[in-house]
Amino acid sequence: MFEQQDNQQQPTPQAPPAPGQPMEASQPLSLGDIHTMPEKFMGGSPSSRVVVAGGGSGKRTFVIIAIVFVVLLGITAAAYFYLQSPNNLLTGSPAPSTNQVPSAQNTNATPAPATNESNANESAVSSPDALARDAQRVIDITKIAKALDEYYKQFNAYPQFLSVIPAGLLAEVPTDPKTQTAYTYTPKNDRQTYGIIFEVEERLTFGTPDEAVTKGAWEFSPADYQQLLGNTNTNTSSTTPPPTTPENLSVDADGDGLTAAEEKLFGTAPDSVDTDSDGFRDTVEISNFYSPLTSGSTTLEAAGLMQRYSSAPLNFSIYYPSAWVVNVSPQDTNETLVTSDTGENFNITSFDNPNSLTSWEWYSQNVSYDFNKENVDIISVAGKEAVRTLDGLSVYVSEGARVFSIQYTLNAAGTIQYPNVFSLLLSKFSFSQ
Repeated sequence: MFEQQDNQQQPTPQAPPAPGQPMEASQPLSLGDIHTMPEKFMGGSPSSRVVVAGGGSGKRTFVIIAIVFVVLLGITAAAYFYLQSPNNLLTGSPAPSTNQVPSAQNTNATPAPATNESNANESAVSSPDALARDAQRVIDITKIAKALDEYYKQFNAYPQFLSVIPAGLLAEVPTDPKTQTAYTYTPKNDRQTYGIIFEVEERLTFGTPDEAVTKGAWEFSPADYQQLLGNTNTNTSSTTPPPTTPENLSVDADGDGLTAAEEKLFGTAPDSVDTDSDGFRDTVEISNFYSPLTSGSTTLEAAGLMQRYSSAPLNFSIYYPSAWVVNVSPQDTNETLVTSDTGENFNITSFDNPNSLTSWEWYSQNVSYDFNKENVDIISVAGKEAVRTLDGLSVYVSEGARVFSIQYTLNAAGTIQYPNVFSLLLSKFSFSQ
């Protein structure tokens, strides 16, 4: 401990007794000798000089006091932060809740029930407008799923696009109430199942309230629709075609060259080879683009049986039955799809051909890798040499820096019901000028 010294005369210290001799009673107890430095070695004024009594014991006292001070300071700081903690044992107050409904996408298509905790958290921040849009999404998805189910029952396959569903099943394709864009529909497994992606803003419910779906991206499947209907057997139309005994639409009952499906499409008599009795067989008139229903030179287009479609970006034109639908693929703008009312498609796809290869060269190098021309048919499309596979379902024609693939895609039944329509499409295929 430091003491400030004054200028008073210091007492003369007494010499300690010799070793082994007792100390006199009048001799005061000394804590140690007081040593002073000659003034010539001491700086400053005498009043500012400090001396330490007791030598090393004074230093030990100072160290102990310093340690005690640091310990007390640490305890005080720890107590302060402990009392400020939201989870301290004294107050028992819980930390502020950070629970949020996860927004990560769920690609496991089946809607999952929400927990009570997530519902409680959502209720505090739910937007009435968002909840109303979610309710509309339930209506939209259910409507689409019902139309798809009916479509499958008729054609044993789901459509390539929602837009090809007949108006009698789906008058208008619904769009998301917030973005005003179409729901993402994807046919899968050779169109034997599908997925519909939709976004949930707050929560929605399919079926019973305990099947609430929380916010995020979800995928709806045929199995989900069957659950809505109360059908717990998911082995339904999504995986197995329903038992049916439809007429064989590929049969030519009257021998005029038209299948039963084509007779129905053009309105010709299924038991007559010459419906309009003008001396020309129905199939001959159709292949030459004339109406088989009236004698004379009425074309299929003038009769309202066929109509033209032109693609300005891809520079081609075709004719297709008026009862069918033409769409550009939303996944690939180079693909155009012509869809029949029986689920069969004609696909027209454009590919880059930077080296301006001929149809045969491009087909050999990109499709077959077989350079034997005897394994294909060489035909003419749009006045150009084209390659047609021996099954008649695929055609490839080159036009400058592009090659067009024209494909006949069968439905689940696997029969060719529109061979004359496909040949007519090829004969009227043209490159726009």
